[in-house]
Amino acid sequence: AHLDFETYSLVNLKREGLHRYSMHPSASVLCLSYAISDEEPRVWLPGDPLPKDLFTADEFVAFNAGFERAFWWVAYRKYGWPDCPTPDRWRCAQAVALSFALPGDLDGAAQALQLPYRKDPRGKELIQLFCVPYRKSDAPRMTRETHPVEFAELVAYCQQDVRVERAILHACPRPHLSPDEQRHWVQKMKTNERGFMIDVPTTRACAQSVVEWKSKLEQEMLAITGDIRPSQRAAVLDWLRENDVEIANMKKNTIADALDDPDLPEGTVRKVLELRSQHAKTSTAKYDVFLRSVGARDRVYYTQTFHGAGTGRVTHRLVQPGNFPRPELKYYNGDPIPDVWKYADDLGLCSDPYALSFVFEPMAFYSSLLRSMIVAPPGKLLFSGDYAQIEARMNAYLSGEQSKLAIYEAGGDLYSVMAGYIYNRDPAEIDRKSFERQIGKSAELGAGFGLGGIGFQTYCKDTARIEIDRKTAQHVIDVYRESSPGIVRNWEATKDAVFNAIRAPGEVYEVNLCKYVVTKNRGWLFCKLPGGRVLAYCRPKLEWIVRVFETIDRETGEIRRTRKTVEQIFVAGVHPKTHQWIERLPAWQGQFVNNYVQGSTRDIMVDASERVEAAGFPVVLDVHDEVIAEADEHRSLDEYRTIMAAPVPWAPGLPMKVDAWCGTRYRKG
Repeated sequence: AHLDFETYSLVNLKREGLHRYSMHPSASVLCLSYAISDEEPRVWLPGDPLPKDLFTADEFVAFNAGFERAFWWVAYRKYGWPDCPTPDRWRCAQAVALSFALPGDLDGAAQALQLPYRKDPRGKELIQLFCVPYRKSDAPRMTRETHPVEFAELVAYCQQDVRVERAILHACPRPHLSPDEQRHWVQKMKTNERGFMIDVPTTRACAQSVVEWKSKLEQEMLAITGDIRPSQRAAVLDWLRENDVEIANMKKNTIADALDDPDLPEGTVRKVLELRSQHAKTSTAKYDVFLRSVGARDRVYYTQTFHGAGTGRVTHRLVQPGNFPRPELKYYNGDPIPDVWKYADDLGLCSDPYALSFVFEPMAFYSSLLRSMIVAPPGKLLFSGDYAQIEARMNAYLSGEQSKLAIYEAGGDLYSVMAGYIYNRDPAEIDRKSFERQIGKSAELGAGFGLGGIGFQTYCKDTARIEIDRKTAQHVIDVYRESSPGIVRNWEATKDAVFNAIRAPGEVYEVNLCKYVVTKNRGWLFCKLPGGRVLAYCRPKLEWIVRVFETIDRETGEIRRTRKTVEQIFVAGVHPKTHQWIERLPAWQGQFVNNYVQGSTRDIMVDASERVEAAGFPVVLDVHDEVIAEADEHRSLDEYRTIMAAPVPWAPGLPMKVDAWCGTRYRKG
C-alpha cells in the first residue's frame, strides 16, 4: 500500500525536527491518501470509519517513510488505529530515489525523471493555509469546516502525491531497494527512532554562556569602534579600510590569513579582527540546535538520512556531528587536548565559565566542547569504532597499489610515509601532529583522486585548513604521482571504462574490481561495486568541448593557461554546492574513483553497524567512518573492536585497522 499523510502541528518541523513535531499535543492528521497496488488513491479523514483495508496490507510504501511512521503513531494515539507496523514491513520511495542519485524531494525526483506527473504547485499554498500555524497565536486556524473548498483541494493534492510517488518508483531502474540495502534501511530507521542522548543541563548552561560571551565581545568592539558590532560585516570591512587594512571579505579563512600576516598592525585593528573571528563561530549555535530538537528522554531523534550522499553514506539533519569542529584547544606545550571535557572538568572550568577565560578563549572552548554534549544514559557507555585511514587503504586496494598496501600490512602510517617522500625525511622522524604529516595526509586524500597543483592548494586550504604556496602544491602532486603509479594508472583505466561504457551501451567494462555499464536506452550509467551494490549516474553522455587547463610552472610558481578541445563526460545530477538538479553536470575520472572508493568504504561500515547491533550494541550514530553505539558498562571494548574489524568477504587481503574507545561522553577518537 502507498500512503501519504497531510498533517498539522504547532511545532516548526524544519527547526525542531520530526520527533517534536509529531509528539506535540497539537499534532494531528488532516487527511490520508492511500492506494492498494495501482488502484486510484482513496482518502481517509479523521472521523471516518477506520481504513481496515490499509491495515491488512503486506507492506507500506511512502516517500520518506519515517514521517509516515511517526504519524501512524499519532493516528494510533488519537484516532484508534492499530500500532504502527514494524520497520521491516515498510519501503521508502525516497531511499530508492536517493539510491539512484536523484533529488530527495518528491517534486525534484519527478522532474529529474522527466515524468508527466508532478506535484500540484497549488500545494505549497494549501500547505501554508492548513498545515503551517499562523505567526499570530490568536489568529483563527483554517480547517475543513471553515474552508471546505480549499480543503477539498488539499485532499486532491494529497492524492496526487501518492500518484507521483508511485510513478517515481515505476520510472526508476528498480522500484525497490536491493534486499541488502532494504535491510540496511531498516537498521537506519531503528537508529533514527532510537535517537541519541544529550546532557541537557550542561548544554543549556553552555548555550547561556555563549550568549553572555557574545554580548561581552560586542561590548568590547563597540568600545573600540563606537557603533559597530561584530555581526555587521560590511561595517567592519569599512572600519578596517579606514584604518588602512584591506581584506577581501569577512570569511573565516580570510580573517585567519589576515591575523597570521606579520604586517598586520598590532593594537585595535588586530583586536577588531579577533573579536569578529570569535563572535562569528557558527559552531557554537549548535547548542541551540541541540536544545530545540531534543525530545523525550533527553534524546534527539531522526537526524540521519539513509543514502543521503550519492555514494550511499548517510547525511545528517538538525544536529550534525559530522560537521562538529575539531577541538582546537591545546596544552601549554602546544599539543592538542584530546578530551576537552575531562580536561576542563578536572580544572573546574565547566562549572565556572568566567574562570575559563583565564585559560582559553571562551568561544573556542565552547566550540571544542560540542561533542561532549552527546552522552550515554546512566549505567551505559558509548562505544565507538573508527576505520583508520579507510579511504586511503581502499584506494590503494582497488588500484592495486602494492607498495601502499605493504606499508599498512607492516603496521606503518601511510601519511607519515608520504610526508617522508615529500620532504625527503625518514618517516619515523615525522611527528603525528606535525605540519608535514598533515600535508602527507592531504596528499593521500586529495591528490589520491587526481587533483592537480592548483586543486591541491585549494583542497589544503578549504579542507585541511593548511596554507601552502603553488610551488609546494605542485611538488606534492609530482611526488605523489611518482610514488603512486598504480593509483595514477587506475585514474586512466577508470576513465577508459566509463568512456567505453557510454560509447557502447549494454557492454560491461571492468576496472579492477568495479564494473561499468550503460543501459541500452542511455538513461543510466551504473557502477557495480566489489560488494555488489550499484552506484547510479543519470543520463550520461560525451561531448566535445573547449576547456581551459591551468597548470603551475614548477620553476616560477606562475599559473599557465592552455585551451584544449577535449571529450568531456556529462551526467544529470544534483550539484554538490547549489543542491540543484543540473542536466549537464561535468564528471571526471577522479570523481568516479572517489565515488567507488567512498562507496566501498560505506558498504564496510554499514555491514559493521549491522553486526554490532546484532551483538547487542545498539547503534545510535554513524559519523564519517565511525560507528557509535550504546551498551551496558560491563560490555567489552575489545569485543566491539573485533566485531568491527572482521575481514571483508569481498575484499580479501584488505588491511584494516579499527581505532576504538568507550566512555560516558562522545569525543574525537
